[in-house]
Amino acid sequence: MGKYGRGMVLCAVLVLLAAPFALAGRPLETEDTGIVEPGAWEVEGGLGYGSGNGEKAWGSEVAIAYGLVENVDLHLGQSYVIDCEDDGCHYQGFEDITLMAKWRFAGDDESDVAAALTIAGSFPTGNRSEGLSSEEIDGSSVVAVSFALPQDMALYLNGGYDALQNADDVYFLSAAVEVPVIDSVALVAEIAYNHSADGNRDDKSTRALAGATFEVNENLVLDCGITVGLDNRTPDIAATVGATYAF
Repeated sequence: MGKYGRGMVLCAVLVLLAAPFALAGRPLETEDTGIVEPGAWEVEGGLGYGSGNGEKAWGSEVAIAYGLVENVDLHLGQSYVIDCEDDGCHYQGFEDITLMAKWRFAGDDESDVAAALTIAGSFPTGNRSEGLSSEEIDGSSVVAVSFALPQDMALYLNGGYDALQNADDVYFLSAAVEVPVIDSVALVAEIAYNHSADGNRDDKSTRALAGATFEVNENLVLDCGITVGLDNRTPDIAATVGATYAF
């Protein structure tokens, strides 16, 4: 079953948990242009919950990133989800594993403008008996652009496309802003939109997120986020908490 073939609440939780394709900086769905330094690692984990239209879903994820060479890193992610309706829980198990490569082809961490390209694949390792695997290799690509704004704020723009074997292909757009408030705390906000490539209105989704990150030290960052649906095809609310550790 394709990733947009399940309940929309479950899909919203998967998006918050950066799965299966959007291995973005938590808690955002929007990809930034940052790259893990060569030879360095980042590990992130998160918990998510969503509800709406009589459906509830919970999820957890773990993702690891490695700096391969200058301006290129690799990401590997895995999620576990539980999806329930009034008559019981219908999906429970591991999702397909996602592998992503990210190349920053313009700018660097100090640039006013930078751009990156991600190419991701989702491999059929999920729980097929629970309908949590596409049973095919699906692909995705994203172009991300970042802009440095006054007072250390940043703006991120994304455009991407999911090529799905067992569901309609999906294109998506998103924009996010990061606003530091004190040395260790930043607020983030985001709006995201996706639509099936065949134009089916039932597969359209628009949502907005508000969240925050807290830098405990130079290696550890905590985060939280709440997403609300902006149309009647998107879950009422979803929430996530998580952490990212660099070493």
